[in-house]
Amino acid sequence: METCSSSLMGRLRGRCPLETSGSLERWLTGFDWVSKEMDARDVAATARFLRRCCTIDPHHRPTASELLRDDWFRS
Repeated sequence: METCSSSLMGRLRGRCPLETSGSLERWLTGFDWVSKEMDARDVAATARFLRRCCTIDPHHRPTASELLRDDWFRS
């Protein structure tokens, strides 16, 4: 018998639901300060980092240590 959480993880396959259609990028650029202070490359890098953080499946989600070594913190 499949539980709700295993069913959900199976459907998402370890991916963040915000990953589709550039929705996260559109959401970020909806903030005035983002559109004024960040270029498209910065927005894309921020969205990529947030998607890594939001990975549902813990087997695919980076650890905190891995996230702290992400290029996003160096830019």
